[in-house]
Amino acid sequence: MLDETGYRDHQPDSAEDPAAWTSSYTPQTWKPQYKGRANLHVFEDWCGSSTADLRKNPHYPLYPHSRTTVQKLAITPRWTNYGLRVFGYLHPYTDGDFVFALSSDDNSEFWLSSDDTPVNLQLLAWVGKTGTEWTAPGEFEKYASQNSRPVRLSSQRRYFFEVIHKQNDRGTDHVEVAWQLLDQDLKFWLIESEHISLYTDESALLVNDVAHIPQTAASHRLTPTKHHSPRADMLRHDPRDAFYRVHLINSTFLGSVLPDCSYRPSYTIKGFPLLRYQGLQFVHMSYVYPNDHTRLTHMEKDTSCFYPDSMKRLGFSRHMKLDRADMQEDRKTDRDFGFQKRNSIQYEEDEFDNEASERGRKSNPQKIDNSLFPDYGDDYDDYVQKRRRKLLSFQQNNKAVDNSSDIRQRIEDLQKRQGKDDTEQSPLGLEKAADHLQAAPTETPEHPVKRVEKLKSKRKSRQAKKQKVKQPARPQQTNQLKAKQGPAVPSEPLHSKQNENPKSPKINRTEINHRIGDSRYLNRDPLLEKPSVARRQRFVTREKVLRPVSASPTRDINQPLVRLNEWDADTRKSLRGGEVNMPRQQGSEYDIHRAKEIEGGKRNKKKLHLKGGWGIIREENDERDSLWGTGGDYDNDDDGDDDEAHPTAVFDLQVNWNQTFQVDHLDLHAWRSDMIELRCGVSGNLLLHSTDALPIVQNFMDNLNEKHHERFKLVRVINVVKRLDRAQGSRYLLELEVKDVDGQLLRLSHYIYALNRNLKPNNWDYHSEQSISSPVLCNPVGFRWNPTATVHFIVPVKNQGRWVHQLIVDIEELFRETRDINFNLIITDFNSTDMDVRKALEKSSIPRYQYVKMEGNFERAAGLQAGIDLIMDVHSIVFLCDLHLNFPSSIIDSIRKHTVEGYMAFAPIVMRLECGSTPLEANGLWEVNGFGLLGIYKSDLDRVGGMNTEEFKDRWGGEDWELLDRILQAGMEVDRIYLRNFFHRYHSKRGMWNRRMTKKNK
Repeated sequence: MLDETGYRDHQPDSAEDPAAWTSSYTPQTWKPQYKGRANLHVFEDWCGSSTADLRKNPHYPLYPHSRTTVQKLAITPRWTNYGLRVFGYLHPYTDGDFVFALSSDDNSEFWLSSDDTPVNLQLLAWVGKTGTEWTAPGEFEKYASQNSRPVRLSSQRRYFFEVIHKQNDRGTDHVEVAWQLLDQDLKFWLIESEHISLYTDESALLVNDVAHIPQTAASHRLTPTKHHSPRADMLRHDPRDAFYRVHLINSTFLGSVLPDCSYRPSYTIKGFPLLRYQGLQFVHMSYVYPNDHTRLTHMEKDTSCFYPDSMKRLGFSRHMKLDRADMQEDRKTDRDFGFQKRNSIQYEEDEFDNEASERGRKSNPQKIDNSLFPDYGDDYDDYVQKRRRKLLSFQQNNKAVDNSSDIRQRIEDLQKRQGKDDTEQSPLGLEKAADHLQAAPTETPEHPVKRVEKLKSKRKSRQAKKQKVKQPARPQQTNQLKAKQGPAVPSEPLHSKQNENPKSPKINRTEINHRIGDSRYLNRDPLLEKPSVARRQRFVTREKVLRPVSASPTRDINQPLVRLNEWDADTRKSLRGGEVNMPRQQGSEYDIHRAKEIEGGKRNKKKLHLKGGWGIIREENDERDSLWGTGGDYDNDDDGDDDEAHPTAVFDLQVNWNQTFQVDHLDLHAWRSDMIELRCGVSGNLLLHSTDALPIVQNFMDNLNEKHHERFKLVRVINVVKRLDRAQGSRYLLELEVKDVDGQLLRLSHYIYALNRNLKPNNWDYHSEQSISSPVLCNPVGFRWNPTATVHFIVPVKNQGRWVHQLIVDIEELFRETRDINFNLIITDFNSTDMDVRKALEKSSIPRYQYVKMEGNFERAAGLQAGIDLIMDVHSIVFLCDLHLNFPSSIIDSIRKHTVEGYMAFAPIVMRLECGSTPLEANGLWEVNGFGLLGIYKSDLDRVGGMNTEEFKDRWGGEDWELLDRILQAGMEVDRIYLRNFFHRYHSKRGMWNRRMTKKNK
């Protein structure tokens, strides 16, 4: 028997409360011929990796994509994005304690009952619960949860079992269940066909025959619950969603509030010849107030199409204006922990960078430099590599750096001379910079000669271990180099290209690859660290040993530089004393990285890397010359103790935490136009500003109360929809919640027309004071929506039984929420064989429906026209519908409000859900291209000719755009808005409509 206490301890954390659902099953008669197979239900084209993702499927568990059987508990369909439910009976081959093992890619669960009923199912083993876990085929010991505790079974009984498996679009799909006798078998054995049997035979059943399918603890569907803080803003509560429930104000109160006027918008194109599908260009969006949050912010990526291309290309930082440093001095009252002096240097340096960048922009207006304004958007980059914040911080050992005032003075001097230095392109420029470095105050070493002898002997011992690199030297210097240090090392040729950051080849540590032709590196003064006495001794000794090589001003810039130890001693000494900070060119940035020492200090490699390609210093063995002046060549006998006592300077980038900026209000909606956005699926409705909507509302309420003696009081503005017409005047749909004198809340949903002042409405006195001081509002004659019009949903289907069932369920729920009897469901069925659609409609609680059975292949246009022909009332609304929709409860009311007989059709924009997403998550994009969902009065549809059944006979796709062309040519307009909580469910196209199945190649 199964141990329930052990089961609870072994249960995954994500298991649900059993009270949230109820197990139900109909006992089935078991037959001996059922042995050798188990029931297999397949749920195709559903994304996700976890079993929880499978349970979100709208058809789970009763309406699978296919029902079949399997002959052993080891399945690999070699497919993607599916879920499996395997159930039946297990027949043990002997009495004893069994241990079960489960393996799968991706997640799976194995459930076993203590008897032959599904009610007593208990979870024994599982692979993961988050969707990230998986195993290799036959791998039964990767996770502790894969193995069950011992379970005592009898060979005289059968036990109900269930396997749940979910596979995503990656990996090798498989799921297998194995068992072994406790303390007897050496390994797990797959459960073969002789040990399983069917729960029931489903071969003769239809899709809607589901009474036999057990609903168990393993297979139950997740209870849909709304999240307290939904990820999508559109899922939050909005008064629009339930405003249809408020009692509508009597239309007699609205009849004569405003003067009548003719409704003649300038954007209608009656009689205008259109090319095929050109009508898309004449459909415009409406503006909405207040914000309905139809913009899908949760679906926007770092390259969101909502933002203008120029903004994404140039960066958001161009809209930020950094405050100058002197504007922040008064605010700097917090402790700086000793960084005040560095801040002053940083501000001067930043000001210099800004001036340099400004000069670069003036000289090259086509190139925009955004590096001064870092992008803090989603594409967050490495602040070390791409931020232009820098400050040299020093490890203060032995003596503190106290020459910051001298440093600042030298920086200012170099900045003033920048214009002159930019033209220098010879090694003499570097020597001049080195001479300037040499001017830093230093102390005279006391005993340099003694120190030299000791260090020379140590260097000779290490030179013997040095690995020599054989490279050809320059012809004029071959003899000198051989005499000095053996084989020469190559030098990298010079280049004068800017904005270059090449990878430098591996060279001797004392070699410098320097681009003489790039003068931007010769203008920055270094910040020096005061050297210790020992290091100053090394500098002096080195000067005595090295011999300079003359550098002529007329030297060819294409020749490589000589080695560092062949330079002038004064120049070398200056370079060893500190870092040479080079100003960058426009838009360039620099970083300094010092590599760690490896192999116990015997192979030291240090890099100086400047973005822009200045050069590299590498150190190998004991030649440790570098720009940092580490003095590594003269180590004492302690092998690196001197380096530890005198660590090199470390350069960090300082974050300017006090930096502030200015920015203007960025109203991206004001940049949008009312043209339909066919390439952006996240935009949502255009937003109407309150300064436009509220004066119209106030004006109308003033007229209403003047007419009815202050009978109504405005409670709140629920919705305002504006259709812009700059030539004639804009149309407004006002939806207001008002309270009458009796305290009753009423709903006011009314169209008004705001004419331009140069147009005269009927019976309007332009000499009156009111006509001059207020907007010209009038009542568009004939443009009025009918709140009681019947709405007919027409849906053509063929062999889509599980989706027909879902449609019926959704319509039943829609009726329970609205109690609106003025709508009708029409299903045209192209001879479906997987479900009795008529019988399913008869069993439903839908108050009004019609069914038409058609022969032949599926034709959407013909199916829709067959449903249209059933409608006898020409003053009712036809809604051309789709099978895979999830409707908001306000859908019927929305269709009525935006469909006006003789004037306007309604094409709501639906959100197409992603694979694996549900309406409670709202992950997907707006379907901005489709016009297949269309509301139009029957009289208007007959006038434009109905559906084009001749041209779109054996195909669909394009029939909606063709119908749109004819509607616009008839002089009507099409209202187009993003409809909240209106979803198109993701569905498989396999076996759909007229598609045929073919076998997969093995």
